[in-house]
Amino acid sequence: MGEPAAEPLYPDTAPLIVASEIDTRMIAGARDNIAAAGVEPWVTTHHGDFRALTPSHVGRLLRTPGAVPEPGVIVCNPPYGERVGAGETDALYEDLRRWLREFRGWRAAFLVANPAFEEIMGMRPRVKKPLSASGLKGYFYLYELP
Repeated sequence: MGEPAAEPLYPDTAPLIVASEIDTRMIAGARDNIAAAGVEPWVTTHHGDFRALTPSHVGRLLRTPGAVPEPGVIVCNPPYGERVGAGETDALYEDLRRWLREFRGWRAAFLVANPAFEEIMGMRPRVKKPLSASGLKGYFYLYELP
């Protein structure tokens, strides 16, 4: 006999997730994984550039037209520069920093193995923890968006 199931942390809530991906091949795989995990009721996929997402667009994706969702958490694993050039990642990080301004009151978490990320973001992270994967050393950053 296994361990009893843990009680939900917030039993009166359900997660609402928007999974965004620009790469057509990757979004198809994400949709397959979402279905295989049985979490389709809580996850909506967005095929496109993150820069097109605004709080009101997120509300529409979550099937609440006209409503701006309550502040949530943005979780992102941006490119590190392993497959794209440093100039491209720097520009992407600058766009990400500007984009986050639309999500005041939210939190943003990033998994990044690029030492330039923190400086380009220009914000002090609330949490910074080292991590590694496949030989890459990086950090988990958590920001409070003012």
